[in-house]
Amino acid sequence: MPQKCPTCNKGNESYKEIFEGLTVTYYFCGHRNIAVAVNESIVIKENAEVYLNKTEDELYQQLGGTYKPDSALTASIIDTLKRGKDRFRAHQEKLFNFLCVERKICEKIKKFENLETFSIFSIISQELITGNVLPTWIPIGIVSGIIVKVGIKKYCNC
Repeated sequence: MPQKCPTCNKGNESYKEIFEGLTVTYYFCGHRNIAVAVNESIVIKENAEVYLNKTEDELYQQLGGTYKPDSALTASIIDTLKRGKDRFRAHQEKLFNFLCVERKICEKIKKFENLETFSIFSIISQELITGNVLPTWIPIGIVSGIIVKVGIKKYCNC
């Protein structure tokens, strides 16, 4: 049975993303709840692999298909790939300033020069979760996956 949103008690749970040490639950009302994950390391890796096994365009399409609580459902009318790219671009400056300038992600990645893709994804996701830089209805995993696919060094001009 779907859980109700703990913030407003109106929206039902839509889905969960699990990252290192944290579980992010999204609700149809637009809120998200962040909780500490316990002993879920296998699920965390599988959750990340779902995003990392998709192409960049598939991630944009998934982002374009997410429901924005204060708008009409127009997924069947508007191209989800275009909408996903537009949504990403709408937050790109804020994401760049947060990840690349404020959080100095290039320096963090440089410390671990030969990081695997999963580790880079995890670092980006952790920064986005703790920074609360995205609207609550945008899945952090999708955005992290797009940045990994683009390449963090290219994205931040490292």
